[in-house]
Amino acid sequence: MKVVDFPESVKEVKEWDENSKYSKLIEVLANESTTNSLDLKKMWLKFEKLEPYEDEKGIYGFRCHWVYRVLDRILFAQNTPAYYLMNAKDRSDLKSDIKKTSAELIKKYRTYDLDANIFFNPSKIRGNWHVYEDFRDEHKAQIDDDNIDKIEVSTIINFFSNRAEALIDDVTSQAKISKNVKAIYFIRKMYDCNLERYDKPHYSIIRVLSNALYTTEYEDSDIHKLCNR
Repeated sequence: MKVVDFPESVKEVKEWDENSKYSKLIEVLANESTTNSLDLKKMWLKFEKLEPYEDEKGIYGFRCHWVYRVLDRILFAQNTPAYYLMNAKDRSDLKSDIKKTSAELIKKYRTYDLDANIFFNPSKIRGNWHVYEDFRDEHKAQIDDDNIDKIEVSTIINFFSNRAEALIDDVTSQAKISKNVKAIYFIRKMYDCNLERYDKPHYSIIRVLSNALYTTEYEDSDIHKLCNR
């Protein structure tokens, strides 16, 4: 396997621990058989230029810090959630099940006086979660005096039920998912990551990554269309 020539800092990360997830990802992104070698080299050089140089030693080590930041974002974007891979009917059924189950659970908690307020107070009670109703009145008074935020369990259940519904609806509202479902998810996540990090999408970078990781054959125009639907 012929390996693409890339920046020294990338080589250092790859050689530091060849069994790490970072080294394995670099190996894929340095393999000429996965995509055009010139594109891969340009991609690494572009990342190096985009990432700010740090004079001080970072959490990952001197000079290599930017490489880990880039790789962490790529790994994050690769983490396709299971619900995204479901067909439309199964996603719809899942949403209905979550909504129904959550409503039933909330009703049982409230009907039988099992709902309760939980709170977290690292400075006062060793950093653990606690149930407000489990304390005696004098301790409750102290908690109230300290203005510690509390939230009902039923409220949390409802929050996550609504969150799940929104996430599933977001997938459903997108164009029909093709056989490249994982690649499309990755592309849209990298688009978000690039905008957050660089204030620009950098479609060419996303194209090279998608073609290397998912053996797609996208052009920059394809990436632009997928990210702006």
